[in-house]
Amino acid sequence: MEIDARFRYYFQHPWSRLIVAYLVTFFNFLIFAEDPISHSQTEAHMIVVGNCFSFLFNKYPGLEWNALKVICWILAIITGMLAGKFIFHRQLFVEVQCS
Repeated sequence: MEIDARFRYYFQHPWSRLIVAYLVTFFNFLIFAEDPISHSQTEAHMIVVGNCFSFLFNKYPGLEWNALKVICWILAIITGMLAGKFIFHRQLFVEVQCS
C-alpha cells in the first residue's frame, strides 16, 4: 500500500505536528474545565512528603549524617545514570553492522 508523497509530506511536516500537539493540549484543558470533579474541594493528605521529610531530617541524628545521606543519594543517581548509559544500554542495544 503506497502513501501519496504529498500526503506524507504534509503528515510529517513540523507545522502539522505542532497543530496536533496544541489541539491535544487544548482539548485536555477543555475536558478539565468541563469536569465537575475538578472543581470540588476535598482535603488532601500528602503522606509521601511527610515520610520523605521525616526520613531525611528526623531518622538520623545530626547534620553530618543527613548530609552524608543526601550525598549518597546523589552519587547513587549519577552512578545509575552512567551505568545505564555506558554499560547496560551498550550491552542491550548494540547496533548490528550489516556487511
